[in-house]
Amino acid sequence: CAKNIGKITADRRRLKQVMINLIRNAINFTPEGGTIEFSAKRRKDGIEFIVSDTGVGVSRSDHKRIFEPFERAQGLGRDGKGRGGAGLGLALVRNIIDLHGGEVELQSEPGKGTTVTIFLPFGH
Repeated sequence: CAKNIGKITADRRRLKQVMINLIRNAINFTPEGGTIEFSAKRRKDGIEFIVSDTGVGVSRSDHKRIFEPFERAQGLGRDGKGRGGAGLGLALVRNIIDLHGGEVELQSEPGKGTTVTIFLPFGH
């Protein structure tokens, strides 16, 4: 990440929770030997945080649904077993980012991985 990309006004504890949820998902659904990347970059009107992995991916039909409480993507985790968790992590991410006036974008393809981009505006 570049130095001095700007400052946002945010609830530090909640933003940390967002990042932990996204990174935990990347770890849980990326097989051994896969790659997980975290980056941040400045946009004209705010900052983007990006978590990418080469994990199992999410089918297009699950993209919207997985941001709903208690919903999980279909398929298997990195260990070949069913996906654990209560299905609250991404719903919480979306809620926290919405409360900060931001946006969440998901790009994913089964077998190729997932990228989640969080945008938080300056001065919200």
